[in-house]
Amino acid sequence: MKYTLFILVSFLILFSSCVVSKQKYDELQLESDTKIKNLNNQIDKLVGDFNLMRNELSTNNSKKDMLIDEVNQKIYGLSSSQEEIKDELETVKDKYKWTSRESNQKDKTILELNKKINRLQKSLEENKSNFENTLSTHNQNTNSLKEKIRLLEKQNKLYTSQIKRLREKINKSVNKRSEIIDTLKNKSDIIK
Repeated sequence: MKYTLFILVSFLILFSSCVVSKQKYDELQLESDTKIKNLNNQIDKLVGDFNLMRNELSTNNSKKDMLIDEVNQKIYGLSSSQEEIKDELETVKDKYKWTSRESNQKDKTILELNKKINRLQKSLEENKSNFENTLSTHNQNTNSLKEKIRLLEKQNKLYTSQIKRLREKINKSVNKRSEIIDTLKNKSDIIK
């Protein structure tokens, strides 16, 4: 009888500790899923902002190309075998080459940012996988994941500031292009 009572009490103690561990496991799993979802939402927002900026740049480039084509047509139409007009045409070509080089540099910067975003997404996926594999040691991993999340937030802030700087560079480039186009229009009007 004492032996049966001992077994029954042992079973109850063992069963109650499993329930507590399962509850802690579920709480940690829910908390980690929420954090990972928040980080994924932040990445999606950054990707959306990046795509919007890339679309704006493409639109501005096509407008620039149309304006440059229009200016080139006017220049060719006005070329009446005068040396002055030929010199002006060479100047316009040089400015176009300079603008194209600047545009190519910005395209490279956009590609680099895209690669950084892809690396950040891969890093987040790896962090999620590592967390799921080591959840049984939740006390040690909780501190580690908090540190990783803090670093990722710093990276997110860094990428956000880089995107902001890139937008400023693009705006400056668009302003320079507008000035070039205005200069070309003014010269075209003078030639007429």
